[in-house]
Order: sequence, then C-alpha cells, then structure tokens
Amino acid sequence: MTGVSDDALAEAGETLTDTIDRWIDKLTAHATGSPAPGTPRWLRLWNARETGEGAAWWRQQLLARIAIADIAGVDPAPYIAQARAQGIDAAEIRIARNARAPHATRGATGSRRRRGSSADQLAIF
Repeated sequence: MTGVSDDALAEAGETLTDTIDRWIDKLTAHATGSPAPGTPRWLRLWNARETGEGAAWWRQQLLARIAIADIAGVDPAPYIAQARAQGIDAAEIRIARNARAPHATRGATGSRRRRGSSADQLAIF
C-alpha cells in the first residue's frame, strides 16, 4: 500500500486481532455469567478446564465465543479450532453458529448485521 509501511499495517492488524479476542473473552464472560478473565475463580476454572466443572465451563465458553463471534460477523474459525481440539462435536458447533441475536439480520452477503446499520457506517467500539 502506497505511503503506509507493511510493518505499520501488520502491527495495526495484530493489535486489532488481539483487541477483538480480548473483547470476545469479556463478552463471553458477561453473557455466560462467568467470572471475569484473570480473577481467582476464573483462574481456578481455567486450570481445571480438562476435567469436571472446569471442562464443562470451558465447553460453554468455547461455544459462546463461537456464537458471539459469528453473530458479530467476526470469523469464528480460531474458536471452532479450539472447540474441535477439546472434542466438541460438529453438531454442537453448528448449534452455536446458528445462534441468533434477536436484533440481527443477514445482509446481502450472508453476514449478520444489526438492523438499522449501514454498510457505509463506521463501526466504533
């Protein structure tokens, strides 16, 4: 791209990716009533995510992340890969991907967007 260094673009892209991931973490915790990321209870569940209560919690987190990302129009592929690695089957992933926000509609490209939003509207979050 003329006038913008590749390094600056790469850094901006990585920053955006990290920011989106952190927001999805926070929104997942909020939507599921889960402890906030980094809190002692969250760390206990995170460290136990392979067995028992921690595994059930982690499964819920992954499926909620997939749903939230998909509803928001964010590529859920990284969360789907995590879910598959945890043994979550394709049927459960499909159910998460079919979650609908009550105010979301599908645009002409098939992507979900809020009613009243315009493709020309600048997204600010």
